[in-house]
Amino acid sequence: MDPRIKPDIFKQKVACADCPFRREGGVRHTPEMAASYMAHFLTRPGSTFPCHKSVPKDDTREAWSEWQDGQVLCAGGLIFAAKHGAKNDLVRFAEHAGWYRPDQHPPEAFAEVFDSIPEMMLAADWEKKDEP
Repeated sequence: MDPRIKPDIFKQKVACADCPFRREGGVRHTPEMAASYMAHFLTRPGSTFPCHKSVPKDDTREAWSEWQDGQVLCAGGLIFAAKHGAKNDLVRFAEHAGWYRPDQHPPEAFAEVFDSIPEMMLAADWEKKDEP
């Protein structure tokens, strides 16, 4: 296993202010990007998706980058997946290892995150044309 995958990547408990999974605030991307973000937590078996705030400042983010030390998983995405009963391979492993439990997120964090795929898609920025 990648040595950068360790218990502290699950330490974020609430979605950050820029999280695309937040009902209010959060960045809004094209519907295609929103669907891609959701897929990391709902359908991609071993996928990781870092919190935007944990991506190093020198990362241009022009393309999907390798996982880097100090990054944490997106709490909004973890909560979104928990609302759907979805657990990718990484989450299943982390639960088995005792690194993660969906109930580590406070109830108010669940209220801040979209409940459904249609709700998140309706909030997407349908006017944007291209994104990196």
